[in-house]
Amino acid sequence: IFFFLMSFRGRVEAHWTLFTVVSAIYFGYSFFLNQKKTRKLFYSQAIVSLIIILVVKVLMIIELGASNNFHVQLMIKMTHNKKEMLLIKKQAGNYPVAFMNSYQNASLYAFYAKIPGFSLNYADGRKNQFNLWGFDEKYLGKKIMIIPNYDEKHWEFIPGTSIRYRFIESFQFFPKVKIVPLAMQKEVFASDTLKTTIVLKNAGKIDFEASTEWPSFIYCLFFEDDKLVKETYAATISNDMLNKNIQLNAVMPEKPGTYRFYFGIKTGNLPFTINSARYNLEINTPARKNRP
Repeated sequence: IFFFLMSFRGRVEAHWTLFTVVSAIYFGYSFFLNQKKTRKLFYSQAIVSLIIILVVKVLMIIELGASNNFHVQLMIKMTHNKKEMLLIKKQAGNYPVAFMNSYQNASLYAFYAKIPGFSLNYADGRKNQFNLWGFDEKYLGKKIMIIPNYDEKHWEFIPGTSIRYRFIESFQFFPKVKIVPLAMQKEVFASDTLKTTIVLKNAGKIDFEASTEWPSFIYCLFFEDDKLVKETYAATISNDMLNKNIQLNAVMPEKPGTYRFYFGIKTGNLPFTINSARYNLEINTPARKNRP
């Protein structure tokens, strides 16, 4: 029931149903044993299923050449990137590697390279197990390599691949800092200025001024559905702003409509993180002034 209700909230993950498999096999098998008419159908379907599972497992193990079926290649691509992961390791050395919005690549890298890899999640992605493990806090101020999940044209390629990368000497990233508005308007006018007071809260010890190369900024983020359509600079963060009331002014989108609104933090040229609760913001068309 819980996962059924969660399916109305956002994207459905196929593995959500895995926890039902054991009980489904137990009760399903007992049910079909008592159904003489459908028992033969059950056995034939079980054989077909086992064959399909076996074929897929074999395809996940063996290496296929570039000339093989495209759809098969696409299906097993995630399990056949050992060469790329080892080339990343060769370039990264013993420094940890952060993969933007990709817990799959981070996990595969840690498996093949035998050294830490972690997922760096920002506004366009979703939180995952790596957020709970706190890797972004563990490596604050340390040198890491970053692999983007988008085309960062100014970054270099890892030799022998189409993967771009960059080293950061002093990693700064603050997804766990909370931005709490003391009051939020629910209705504003298009292109108007939103004036609000916020508080920056943080449970641990951080230093926003640890790197002059990577300053941090507060942004207002506007989403239509799951797409970020506008980001507006609001303030530059300093250490003395923590746990204090901060006055912010942010320009609203020009297009009227209902937006999902968040406060976020951008550090250096890394993407935004979402650092506040979600707010539904109604942006109306400005009223016309009466003519004389």
